Amino acid sequence: MADCMRVAFIALAPFIGGSERSLQCILLEAAKSSRIEPYLVCPPNSPMFLWATTNGIKTTPVELDLALHSSLQKARTMLRIIWILFLYKIDVVHSNQIWSYPICALPAKLLKKKLVCHLRDPIANDVSWWFKIKPDAVIAVSQYINNSLKGLYTEHSEILIKVMINPVTSQNISKKRELTTNQKHTIVFGFIGQIAPVKGVIETLEIMSKVTDLDWTFLVAGEDNSLDGNYLSSCKKKAKQLGIANRVHFLGFLDNTSEFYAVIDCILMFSKQEPLGRVPLEAGMHDVPSIVSNVGGLPEVVIDKESGYVCDTNNVDFIVNILNNLTKKKLIVMGKRAKSFAVENATSEKYVLDLINFYKEINKAAK
Repeated sequence: MADCMRVAFIALAPFIGGSERSLQCILLEAAKSSRIEPYLVCPPNSPMFLWATTNGIKTTPVELDLALHSSLQKARTMLRIIWILFLYKIDVVHSNQIWSYPICALPAKLLKKKLVCHLRDPIANDVSWWFKIKPDAVIAVSQYINNSLKGLYTEHSEILIKVMINPVTSQNISKKRELTTNQKHTIVFGFIGQIAPVKGVIETLEIMSKVTDLDWTFLVAGEDNSLDGNYLSSCKKKAKQLGIANRVHFLGFLDNTSEFYAVIDCILMFSKQEPLGRVPLEAGMHDVPSIVSNVGGLPEVVIDKESGYVCDTNNVDFIVNILNNLTKKKLIVMGKRAKSFAVENATSEKYVLDLINFYKEINKAAK
């Protein structure tokens, strides 16, 4: 493998979510490095294709969704991927999620390219089906995902596995937080992400309706990506039913997340399932602490009582008590600790260096 590795990142990317924002950080940082030359392969209708061309990332449009392919179309797509890997002299094929892995696995193996699968989602019982062709290596976004893989994939010991926390950008931060003393402030809570049942937005609204000893506002940013958009409608209806509609503001999808983090004091993230939890890391880069549920990888990115709080969402009274007793001063102190954690563990610069070393490790293991 040459000093400058050519890496093809394969991504379905039907919308820009946490996985895609992580990949954007990797691509931008890799493009600045002299040691990785990144190529993006994604569907032509993916928002990532437009993003890549706008940001000068080499990209090739390929329809990757297996569900849209007949057997003949699948064969043609694989041949197209083989041609791309050959044409650009790719060293490593890196599937950004398990969903794009099957369509690129056989082309990579046929050309004897190193094959990496990034696990960013909860591991299901059918993981062996997705890994009919074994990867050379797997990157898990959290120890939680790593443990899940080992529990459900009996052949895990035959591949290299590395836990790597998602990178987040530390640039374009527009607000320095300072405490103004002797003045009462409204505490601005925020949620950002997919508006979906798994994110527990309705449950968060129910919790906030019980917070009566605090002057608060709650900003909800994100889209409902379901076909009918019913969950977002249910959230808005619930806010009215709870009598807090005047305190809850639904902002829709935001291109500039830094503007969002600049106006909030604390993230609320009471997810029912979370592979890692990118949002607390993004918030930390902006000196914003997070209050999260104790599920999945969230306890790995929030230090309880230091950079935020990790809570059992079954104990609503406990959470309400925490919220009622928050102060601006306490949140600023926690925000600084959240920033320290994010800078130490989740910068894109650190991530790409770790990625380069992991690619080298894969190559050594193959010899």
